Amino acid sequence: MRNHHRPATLLFAFAIATVASLGVASPARAENAIVKLVSAQNGKCLQPVNGSLEMGAEIVQQPCNGSVAQQWTVTPVSSTKVHLVNRSSRLCMDVRGTAINGTPIQQWTCNWISNENWNFGIANNLLVSAVSNTFSHCAATPGDQNGLAMELRFCNGDSSQFWRRPNG
Repeated sequence: MRNHHRPATLLFAFAIATVASLGVASPARAENAIVKLVSAQNGKCLQPVNGSLEMGAEIVQQPCNGSVAQQWTVTPVSSTKVHLVNRSSRLCMDVRGTAINGTPIQQWTCNWISNENWNFGIANNLLVSAVSNTFSHCAATPGDQNGLAMELRFCNGDSSQFWRRPNG
């Protein structure tokens, strides 16, 4: 004798299991990391010039002092790109132009243009610009003096292009 209720029973069990799984809490999304961007070459931190809150302010190096102006929120944009949002100004680290040596780095309103996309290359120690989806130029310090504005340079692994990212 065949059991005509078996398909209906299986369908009912599947429906109950599906509804029950909807009630299970999903894991909370992890908070975006807050970091300092510290030059491996000279130990100085990146921040907007004079802690500026203005769009277009240069990103410069200063001795690390623990200020909010030296803290950056790493916000994922895709699996290979992030935005670096300054915690004081709430503006994104941005490239003022194209991927060529000497292009200045500034802060600007966060939007979805490639000038604000970054990647951490070579063992997460390079800060690689994704401007125009090139991934060929890195943030670099042009020297050791306080207040020097950061710029793009062709990524070649020079010590001026290496950055540590301790928690902010």
